[in-house]
Amino acid sequence: MKPTYPYTVEYGDWLAKIAEEHGTTVAEIWSHPDNAEHRAKRGSPDVLYPGDVIHIPYEPEIPPPPSTPPPPPSLPSLPPEIPLPQVPPEIVPQIPPQIPLPNLGALALIIDAAPFQHFEVLQFRGEESISAPFRFEITAMVPDASIAHLGGELLGRRAAFLFTTTVPRVVRGVVASARIVDVPTTSGVQAVRFVLVPHLELLRHVRRSRIFQDLTVVEIAEQVLFAAGIGVRTSLTEELPKRRYCTQYEESDLAFVRRILAEAGLYFALDGLLEELSIESLVGMVIGGVSLPEDIPAINPETWVIGDSPIGYPAVLDASSALIPGAAAALPFIPSDLVDGTPAIWELDRECQLRATAASYRDYDPDHPGFELFARRQLSEPEGDLRRPNTPQGGTLELEHEEHHGPFMFPDWIHGANEPDRLLRQLRRRADLARGAGNHPGFTPGHRFLLHGHHIDDVNREYVLTKVEHRGSAQSRDGGRHYENRFECVPSHIVFCPKR
Repeated sequence: MKPTYPYTVEYGDWLAKIAEEHGTTVAEIWSHPDNAEHRAKRGSPDVLYPGDVIHIPYEPEIPPPPSTPPPPPSLPSLPPEIPLPQVPPEIVPQIPPQIPLPNLGALALIIDAAPFQHFEVLQFRGEESISAPFRFEITAMVPDASIAHLGGELLGRRAAFLFTTTVPRVVRGVVASARIVDVPTTSGVQAVRFVLVPHLELLRHVRRSRIFQDLTVVEIAEQVLFAAGIGVRTSLTEELPKRRYCTQYEESDLAFVRRILAEAGLYFALDGLLEELSIESLVGMVIGGVSLPEDIPAINPETWVIGDSPIGYPAVLDASSALIPGAAAALPFIPSDLVDGTPAIWELDRECQLRATAASYRDYDPDHPGFELFARRQLSEPEGDLRRPNTPQGGTLELEHEEHHGPFMFPDWIHGANEPDRLLRQLRRRADLARGAGNHPGFTPGHRFLLHGHHIDDVNREYVLTKVEHRGSAQSRDGGRHYENRFECVPSHIVFCPKR
């Protein structure tokens, strides 16, 4: 059996290329016993990942037998020394130190219909918030041959950004900008910073004036988004009134949709669930040089969820909760110096703030001017000492928010009577807020997760994410890939309505 030496797979490698460069064959590499673990892990010689270690068989140079007689049988004989293979210097594999990759697995940027569809990612950062478009800045290595196509071939293309640990995360969007940055690179490539935004963000550049009649705000939003090819999924617990007319006047489509949803007390969040596609298959296709079909779900426009209650919050998935419908990822709280790379949270600070404890709404009906249209909602227990009368005056302080005659055109007063509830949800959405840090790549605003293991029992509960900031790089100080995030969240029973 031939001896082997290890080789670490790099971006752009495939097995036939490696075999040709090292003077052997695919069958010889794939069938060698030293690669048994790799065969079991990947299952096919066509699937290689950057960072995989395979063993290359070689033909050793055995010296001629000695001319002197062999030593007496009673003496142990030593095997002849086998010299190392003579491998040309330009293909000697560079074996990195065996440092585990504690966070990122696959890390790739795929741009549909680009001259080079797959780009090596150096680093990235992203910002996401509930009821708002996301923005990812991705620095990738682009071959010199593609630099001339930055404007014509890459800008405005659909793209998918993939980063994984134990679970996949695919961010689907559009390349909104591409800028060459001054980062040291190897010969033949340039560092380019791509900005990836959702298709929803492009509606910022579409300005119109028009009128919608006899539709609910969700039906209006669906009409606007469907016309732009953007998917919508609704999760509503209450029937919405149809507006007699609703005007969009010199307003962008994005601002219009956000405004009418906020007026109705509805939030929207990115539906980040993967459908009909294995992340491993996609990465294997890209790295293996296989052309991607045009109808890949990962590069289709994103889908948004519109909801009015906590029922609409999807779950953050992990390897275990993905097997249980509706179950959220259960993440442990682990001090940062003890995190071993598994998904965890190492920082969580909870903050409670005073907010309005009552809300009222008053309207005027010109057909019945003597009829008072008034509705009020108050929390059952005002906070702190607010219930106690001030002495010596004897009055009490009421944290009440009042609105009069909103421009929302309720068809019936029964819908206007629900305004105080919506006002309180909007005013108190940040009354119980937590900020934290962790390394789960599936963290997406509007998604739920369960925290356990915190030393304060009251903190161990289910939360919904409201804001996430991602940071990742292909090369960290310890030599491995790195990913972490900072986030804001609220208890999962809170309806996080946008401010109107």
